[in-house]
Amino acid sequence: MKNFLVGLFTLVALSATAQEYKRFKVNVSVGLPYVLNANSNLTDGVLVAVEPKYGFSDHFDLGLRLEGAFLKDNYTSNGVTFDRGQYTSYMITGNYLFGTGNVRPFLGAGVGFNQIGIKGYGDLVTLPSSGQMEQVIRTFKTETVGTMLRGGIKAGHFVAAIEYNAAKNTEFTITNKNVSHPNSYLSFKVGYDFGGSRR
Repeated sequence: MKNFLVGLFTLVALSATAQEYKRFKVNVSVGLPYVLNANSNLTDGVLVAVEPKYGFSDHFDLGLRLEGAFLKDNYTSNGVTFDRGQYTSYMITGNYLFGTGNVRPFLGAGVGFNQIGIKGYGDLVTLPSSGQMEQVIRTFKTETVGTMLRGGIKAGHFVAAIEYNAAKNTEFTITNKNVSHPNSYLSFKVGYDFGGSRR
């Protein structure tokens, strides 16, 4: 009887240990961002993201995503052109993982703060000092609340995801022209979770 009880408790302990998981993990990802606008002719772009996460269960993570996206675009609005954009975001995120296997789909969302910088080229103007023509160039910065939706697959420690980042447009006036620059973008990301494996 004693051996039976010892064996039973050992089996229960091993079973519980197999179901435990490490709560802390850090995801590091790289990807490609795409501005979602019919007038944008994106030629180049890259993003980098770091996201520490805490697992409240084997299915739900709460995290903090720090992301920087760098775009080179040929967006034109009302005769004003842009050649680059820089997007920095700080978001609280939540992710839900489905299933219990090694390959698991997931859905997630986030909300936080965006800092956006863009460079615009306005009309040619005549300089009063020299009488020469010069193009008006301005750098504009926007700080706004942003949201994010994501879906993807986690295979072991590797993660692949598609994310939609929504942010308010940057609106301003340059050489007497009212301009609106889109700041929402779609991204395709691959990354790796350091930590967080099941024990």
